[in-house]
Amino acid sequence: MEAICAHIKEAGPQTPNHIVDTVYFGGGTPTSLPGELLPRLLDTVTAHYRISENAEITAEYAAAVTEQLKTGGVNDGENGSGAPVANAAR
Repeated sequence: MEAICAHIKEAGPQTPNHIVDTVYFGGGTPTSLPGELLPRLLDTVTAHYRISENAEITAEYAAAVTEQLKTGGVNDGENGSGAPVANAAR
């Protein structure tokens, strides 16, 4: 997690005029990132990139982690395997 966050912090300033419209975790295979780390990762992304107000933010998780996210109050949007977690970073 430290290495990912450090890379995000390093790369963000290199694209100051770019507005991010999609943030995606996973990609055909559910991410192995523990659900409790998702808010930290999203906070790092939003702190170092310009995120579109209408950005699609998606995390593809295994079913067990999806349940953890649903019951843990990670966001006020819909979430699930491959479904948007659109309000997690706002």
